[in-house]
Amino acid sequence: NNMEKEAVNFSESLNTNDETHEFKNDPERVSKVIDSDEIPADSLKFNYFLFLLMGIVLVLPLNSLIQAISFFESNLPGRDIEFIVGTLTNGPVFLGQVMMLLIGKCLNTKMTIVLSLYGMSVMSFAIPFITEYINNTDALFYIVLASIFIFCLFTGFYQSSGRGFNAIFPKTMVASFSNGTGLSGILVGVLRAMALGVFPVDETLPRDPNMFAGTKLYFGISAGLLFVC
Repeated sequence: NNMEKEAVNFSESLNTNDETHEFKNDPERVSKVIDSDEIPADSLKFNYFLFLLMGIVLVLPLNSLIQAISFFESNLPGRDIEFIVGTLTNGPVFLGQVMMLLIGKCLNTKMTIVLSLYGMSVMSFAIPFITEYINNTDALFYIVLASIFIFCLFTGFYQSSGRGFNAIFPKTMVASFSNGTGLSGILVGVLRAMALGVFPVDETLPRDPNMFAGTKLYFGISAGLLFVC
């Protein structure tokens, strides 16, 4: 078929030796390679853990925001934070995915992934400081809304392009990516528990410094993972 012919033509166009590309004139062997789930040798499982990390950061920002609801409530008293965060962790993500559906074919997938990850990393690092150090409650409310909106819009871009990118790889890598999304919630929960253990919160205080310290801890780790990925 055409795929086999293209594969043979590609192998013949390379400047190779017989040992490396001995199958170049054997369409049957080429077809087996195309249809197989073989991936390059990777004794250290680097590729597996890379896709696992990509899956973890797929929903890491959303899980971090949900864990930080009490932090937002302490800095924005009188606001329905649960409703606001719930809305802003779904609406912008959906908008980003729709935008990628419409214009994604005009963009470089790898560049979209990289820029989305960097944007998510910057916002993940900035949001706790923005929430803590702006004392004007009215202004802070709208700034936090805008920050979460941008944060989740980047998340929508990454979720769309990241899943599309992952789909072109063998099923082992797809499974690794999916496992990462499941581990993400567990990871943020563990980080939250560690933060509360290291920085116990006194809920009788209006703005307990330990709450900010704990939020910085797991948001900072999340930002680091996003940047590394």
